[in-house]
Amino acid sequence: MESAELRAELNCSICLSIYTDPVMLTCGHNFCQVCIGNVLDGQEEQGVYSCPECREEFPERPALHRNLKLSNIAEHVLTAHSEQRESGILCTYCESAVPADKTGLHCDASLCHSHLTEPTTSSGMGKCSVHNETLMYYCCDDDVCICASCGLFGDHRGHQLEPVNKASGKKKQKLNTVMDQLVSKKENTDKQIRVLLHQIRDIQEKALSLAGRVTILFKDINKLLGDLEHKVNDEIFRQEEQELHRISDLVQQLETKKDEISKKILHIEATHDGTDPLRVPQETLEESEMFQRDTGDDLNTVGCLDETSISLMLDKGLRNFADQVLELRAKQQLPVLGIPDVLLDVTTANNYIVISDDMKSASFTSKNQRRPDGPERFISCQVLSIDGFSSGQHYWKVDVSKAKVWNIGVAYASIERKIDGPESYIGFNKKSWSLAFQNTLGALHKKKGQKIIYCSPLQTVGIFLNYEAGQLSFYQESDTKRHLHTFTATFTEPLHAAFFIPEDSHITVWGGKGIYST
Repeated sequence: MESAELRAELNCSICLSIYTDPVMLTCGHNFCQVCIGNVLDGQEEQGVYSCPECREEFPERPALHRNLKLSNIAEHVLTAHSEQRESGILCTYCESAVPADKTGLHCDASLCHSHLTEPTTSSGMGKCSVHNETLMYYCCDDDVCICASCGLFGDHRGHQLEPVNKASGKKKQKLNTVMDQLVSKKENTDKQIRVLLHQIRDIQEKALSLAGRVTILFKDINKLLGDLEHKVNDEIFRQEEQELHRISDLVQQLETKKDEISKKILHIEATHDGTDPLRVPQETLEESEMFQRDTGDDLNTVGCLDETSISLMLDKGLRNFADQVLELRAKQQLPVLGIPDVLLDVTTANNYIVISDDMKSASFTSKNQRRPDGPERFISCQVLSIDGFSSGQHYWKVDVSKAKVWNIGVAYASIERKIDGPESYIGFNKKSWSLAFQNTLGALHKKKGQKIIYCSPLQTVGIFLNYEAGQLSFYQESDTKRHLHTFTATFTEPLHAAFFIPEDSHITVWGGKGIYST
């Protein structure tokens, strides 16, 4: 029996059966005479002729040359299988009478050489539902597999076509690329999830540690307060005992004196009753005068606690207590927050900004203040604080309740001042960071803004600066402190509190002791 490869070479690519009267085109491909004739007849309506196999086009209907050698081989094969044809065992799946080569023992299906192939997991390319031909091509325009006839004179004529195997390879390559990208994205997503989960654990651990340290701090503070309370109370009770002892002694002295007076009264009554007063001895009168001396001065010196000394002890104890609290905070790694007394520098203020006498408030005015010009003064409506921060942690507040539009933050002293443009506006350059409000709230740095959600009304803003850590945070001050935004940077110069004061705006800065009154 001929091999499957040989049998495959004897199949017409149009009817998929062994050649009948094979003819050859000038391109070298062979077809059944009837099959290629039908194809060329169909192409005649289109006015373009081409080979169904290689799609080579011909300027006119090509002449058909009979392939005698191929015809003899095909006839030989057909003769060799004449017995099977006569016996009636035909291919189950061929529409024409094609003899079967083998019959399945379990499925009872008889298959010809065309339907026999090597074992494979693929179900093959299938057939066209219109032309009943093998789907040998892939239409790139419509993303569908088609047969040769669909591409030659069907709906896909003129479209970009590729052999199915080639298109499948490309699709597989693209699919592999997509899969690689998806796997990479999945791995990256997994990494991000791990980072976030690590941050969750880190935050939980830090919160637990911080809460523990705060608990220990207050426990130690309560102990210090308790010790101070006991110390002051001990002094109070010591003075109480001392004064009570003195009063008891004085009471005893007065009781003795009272007894002596009573005896003298009885003596006078007994010896001089009815006697002429002139006959009373002078010594008796002198003794009586002695008992009449007032003891009020002694009473004025007793019964009073020395509250001044107690107050001095309390003041000293509280001063020591404050120092001890600082030591306890350092022990628990809870740094002390500096509360700076932020004062506005009038030498930097634009001439349409009025600075209050206490240098804590700034307002826009339409009247030019005509202050002398200098290198420090802003052309734009801005002002800086007098002092800068080059280390430590600091917190101050800004009352913005009387400003419809405002921009507050920090800036280097080297910020541009003689240009009314982004180079000098706080938050619009690399030398300043700010929080700004104009209908919406946003954080600004180097002209880049980030919109921030807040709870209305926003009346007071707290600003926290940790210079060494490169942290600048803004908070909404109300009954509870609400975080708004945090910048992280490496600060290279001293930072000054900075304020933009536009028309109809007024701000007040709270720092130092005044911060607790807001």
